[in-house]
This record gives sequence, structure tokens and C-alpha cells, in this order.
Amino acid sequence: MIGSKNLIPFLRSGGGDLLYVRCASAAAADRRVYEWWHERPEEAKVVAESLDAWLTEFVDRLEAGGYVYRPDELAGLIDRRDLGE
Repeated sequence: MIGSKNLIPFLRSGGGDLLYVRCASAAAADRRVYEWWHERPEEAKVVAESLDAWLTEFVDRLEAGGYVYRPDELAGLIDRRDLGE
């Protein structure tokens, strides 16, 4: 599945997990955003109905303090839900 010419990843974790969209062609684009975990490649799931919807939710959560920056952990943003906060 991953490595297909029809998948366009736009975020990747240090561990190899992806967020991507599918696009066979402009006319046949699947606008949904998928999350793919390298530990469970057969379980890719839809996390947003469009990239626009995903980005809107991300920015809203970012502005609301839903992420924390941890320079000691891959120097990136970590979702507070993943930290149990």
C-alpha cells in the first residue's frame, strides 16, 4: 500500500507513520486524509474528510493549546491527548 504512486504523504513521524491523501488523478481524487501506522499497515483509517478539514482542526487545536512542544522528544509537537493531559 505505502509506496503507491497514488498516495501523497504530507506528514511523517520519526517512526515512519504517515498522514496522506490518495489521488489517482485530478478527476478521481479521494479528498479524505488517512492515517497509516507502520505497526499496522493494513489498518489505515480516515481521520478527516478533506485536507482542508484536517488543517482547520489542527490549527484550532494548536491555538487552543492542544499540542505541546517537546524539544527533547524529536523536537516536535506532541498531541496532549497522547500524553494523557
